[in-house]
Amino acid sequence: MMQYLSLYNSQFASIRELNRIYVDKTDLVYELAKPEAGRWYFLSRPRRFGKSLLISTFAELFRNGLKNFTGLKIADLWRDQTCKVLHLDFSLMSTARSAKEFLERFDSLMTVACRQAELNYERMEGLDVQDRLGLLLGSLPNSSLAILIDEYDAPLVANMNDPDSFADMCRGYSAIFQQIKSFQGAVRFFFMTGVVKISLTGIFSGFNNIQDISLKRKYGTLLGYTEKEVETYFSEYLDNAADVRGMSRREVLDRLRENYDGYCFDEAVSTHVYAPWSVMSFLSAPEDGFKCYWYDSAGKPSVLVNFLKRHGVFDFKRLDEEVRLEMSELGAVHGLSDMNADAILFQSGYLTFKKVIGNYALLDYPNKEVRRSMEDVCRSLIIGNDMMNRICFDGIIKPLRMGEVDVVVRFFNELMSGADYTDAQQISSEGICRFCIYLSLRGLGLEPRPEMHNAYGRSDLELDVGNKRWVFEFKFAAKKSEVDKKLAEAAHQMEARHYGEARLGSRELIRVALVYCAETRRFSSQKLPQSVRIPE
Repeated sequence: MMQYLSLYNSQFASIRELNRIYVDKTDLVYELAKPEAGRWYFLSRPRRFGKSLLISTFAELFRNGLKNFTGLKIADLWRDQTCKVLHLDFSLMSTARSAKEFLERFDSLMTVACRQAELNYERMEGLDVQDRLGLLLGSLPNSSLAILIDEYDAPLVANMNDPDSFADMCRGYSAIFQQIKSFQGAVRFFFMTGVVKISLTGIFSGFNNIQDISLKRKYGTLLGYTEKEVETYFSEYLDNAADVRGMSRREVLDRLRENYDGYCFDEAVSTHVYAPWSVMSFLSAPEDGFKCYWYDSAGKPSVLVNFLKRHGVFDFKRLDEEVRLEMSELGAVHGLSDMNADAILFQSGYLTFKKVIGNYALLDYPNKEVRRSMEDVCRSLIIGNDMMNRICFDGIIKPLRMGEVDVVVRFFNELMSGADYTDAQQISSEGICRFCIYLSLRGLGLEPRPEMHNAYGRSDLELDVGNKRWVFEFKFAAKKSEVDKKLAEAAHQMEARHYGEARLGSRELIRVALVYCAETRRFSSQKLPQSVRIPE
């Protein structure tokens, strides 16, 4: 019988006691926690990457020593004594909408955590939460407490669309972290995780001794699985997946790599890891295929994307291009008014390192899962989920198979009319028009191919359905008066290209020029005669 996966369990002690698969990272845990190392750390990682399990591992180590670490790498290294552990999960406070609510929820969180740690934290009349926190820390001996904070940014991210609430929440954060700073002598070890590093909260500026290890090469594989770890710890599951899917073990690994590998949290770009949640989700039910597990469970960045969209910094033109960004912009997100969209996408896991050249980083999607997920995000923003849900796949596949140009163009116009007015304003170029149609066709399960090249030029979009090959040329017109001219330009460009019999095979060629008019928010079209002649 195969050892059980730890898919829905992020508690280290429970995983070990139940003998579930635990990918041993405790050599790196030791490097961070050993007495001679630094004491204050921050780590940023996307959701579902094992941050909570890492916090739980530190908690177990400091609370109970090596009790549940038998057979792991740290067992031969750790010699330190136990200490009190204050374990705080800020995701439990994400409903707070003001500093007052944040501090009230923090007070309740502290009460529970201190009872578990047998620490004396009382609700003394006349004292506010930060004063009680100060009294607690001030009463403790030096280096006697481990403070572990998981998802520190959850309440802040939940308020990113409300500048007043966000600013007020920052004041609540500052009150708490100022007290921790004032009594830092009591702290043996401090470790804090989050998705987004937000510099204006007073946390990171106040704690000049916090080490941000998020992009350090040494800890690039602290969270996530290396390919060697996937092969070593999940060997039986790989064999099972190969059997279920009728593939070889190597083919399964290749597909896993394409879909779930490629995340790089290493500024030297020397390491890369798989998304743990996606790997285990696939291996637990390989019959379901290589789905977008990370996105479906935690990768929908609705609050972040809505913030970027609302503030006009979500640039649709860049969503399918490699991004070049200064390294200094990746470390932290600054004020609400000047947040960098690419930095948000990087910290959220949608973009990752591909190359670092001097002070600049080249970023791109890590893998197919994230690319598909990002397409879904873009599609929901531009077209809208309601419109996509109303679209019937059968209603477009038949016209595509039959070559019914008018019906297909009417379908495209129905899609574009579903865009919210503010989103429609962003449909401002030929490239965005093509991107909208490409995303919509992908969302229906079709396989459109953008910007296909041959010896005679480049087509904007091609699509094979049945025995038909559709070739589309897109143009953009700001005003209705420009449409006829743009159609003529598109038709002329298409006439200059030729499609040989060998390239088409047995397919019938359908060539359509499309012009999207921003004034009318509709496509106008012209079907061109079929041409398969190879020029002499």
